[in-house]
Amino acid sequence: MNIINRVIVDSTFGDRSFLLCKGDLLESSGDGAIVITTYKNESGKIYGELVESIRQSMNIDTLKIAPFYHVNDQVFIGYTILQEDKQDKFVLTINFNRTHDILFSKEEYEELIEGVFATLAALEFSGYRFSSIALPVIGRKGLVGNYSAEITTLLEHATRWLKKSKYTKTIYYCIYLDEDVEIWNATLNQVLGRSIIPLHYSKEMDQIQKELLNILDSFPKSDAFWEDTFLPLRTALQRVNEIQFETLAAFGRKFAENTCQNLCELTGNDTALFDMNLRNIKNNNVLNRSMSQYMYGLRSFGNPAIHRTATLIGENRPTEEDIYVLLLMLRKILKLYGLLIYNQKLI
Repeated sequence: MNIINRVIVDSTFGDRSFLLCKGDLLESSGDGAIVITTYKNESGKIYGELVESIRQSMNIDTLKIAPFYHVNDQVFIGYTILQEDKQDKFVLTINFNRTHDILFSKEEYEELIEGVFATLAALEFSGYRFSSIALPVIGRKGLVGNYSAEITTLLEHATRWLKKSKYTKTIYYCIYLDEDVEIWNATLNQVLGRSIIPLHYSKEMDQIQKELLNILDSFPKSDAFWEDTFLPLRTALQRVNEIQFETLAAFGRKFAENTCQNLCELTGNDTALFDMNLRNIKNNNVLNRSMSQYMYGLRSFGNPAIHRTATLIGENRPTEEDIYVLLLMLRKILKLYGLLIYNQKLI
């Protein structure tokens, strides 16, 4: 899946992520859970695009769904466990007793999302451990045009879950249709109050953007971080005459976190917490002081709290100078990563 946008969620267990993705959620792997929707036609037969995809890919006639949570008279949440490549795949099912082209209200949608996360909480309490949750666009044909209400509700519940769950590190919100990608991406940025900063042409800004793109293109697409970090960074840097600052900062922070963990693995002191890994790097003299400060800088720029807190002095809106500083630090850490992983020259 291609990652389009990222929301970083701070928790006592370390950084968690809400990811807006383009792709098929059935391709998600590992010990995560996927969520699908099912509907009933006039004859009472269960159907749905994801239901049919599962039937075809796994060569099964029917899904054996165990009811688990009653949302209302029209919806219940159940689950089924599929065997795929000798590994169990947990599928949470949102089951509508109606066809999917019937409209439903904002209140019904909120009740539905509450039910999904209440079910996840009950499953975790009973012993299930899901490292990730992959969600489809729920109610695409049922909540027509009210994208901001849907994203707002989903983000509230997803953020709450990522903060309190012991095991879930990532929630994927999967967009399947090409024409939906920009709609959902723009809506997510709008709901989060993210800033699109117009850039006035300057030789320095143009040069560093091109240099960063060249560095990213020097890494093979088989790199472990290509899909979830480098590609979104590349996409953000390719925008003409404008930059979506918080998106660039969020993926820059994630990249710094990954690089920091790689460095800590060299000393055998890696942990799941970014802050602790940064301290380990500093205390063990893994990097020189200035390089360590660039790591801290990327962490600070990517901290969502700094973009929402009212300040006593100065604007809270990032400027072109802020962007340039962010890009300079990102260039330093990208070059460090190239040296660490691919033995590229650190210039």
